[in-house]
Order: sequence, then C-alpha cells, then structure tokens
Amino acid sequence: MANGSSRNPARTSRARRRWLAALLWLGGVGLLIVMVPVMRRPFANAARLREENDAVERRVMAYRKTSQNKEREVKALDTREGLIQSGREHGMLL
Repeated sequence: MANGSSRNPARTSRARRRWLAALLWLGGVGLLIVMVPVMRRPFANAARLREENDAVERRVMAYRKTSQNKEREVKALDTREGLIQSGREHGMLL
C-alpha cells in the first residue's frame, strides 16, 4: 500500500454498508414506533364518537316511544268512552 495504510478498502466499504443498513433499520423501527399511535388516533376518535352517537340515538328513540304513547292516550281520550273513563279516573264520574 502506497499511502502507508494497512486497511483493506473492500472491508471498509462493507463495514460502512453494514453501519448504514443498521442505521436505516433502526430508523425504520423508530418511525414505526412513533407512527403506530398516531395512526390509531383517528380510529379511537371514531369509536368514541360512535358511542356518543349511539347514546343520543337511544335517547331519541325513547322520546319517540314516549311521544307515541302520549299520542295514543290523546286519541283514546278523544272518543266518548275515553272521556268517560278519564272522568272516572279523576273522580268526576261515578
């Protein structure tokens, strides 16, 4: 070797490639570790919003059921028999 170096150029190049491959692999793994929670966040938000929406929908359905029952009662009272029955319940008729 003319410059006095005892290093083998092929070996140095191979060591650099290994170092670069290890660095890239660690960088990829690190990127995955950071990205997994970030990629899960929209799904977690969607699940929370779905639960809230389901709760609101259950309340709306309960209100609709109550409203239907009240409408049925009003229709029943709108007849002669319903009026008589209501009067008896409230002590106006015997």
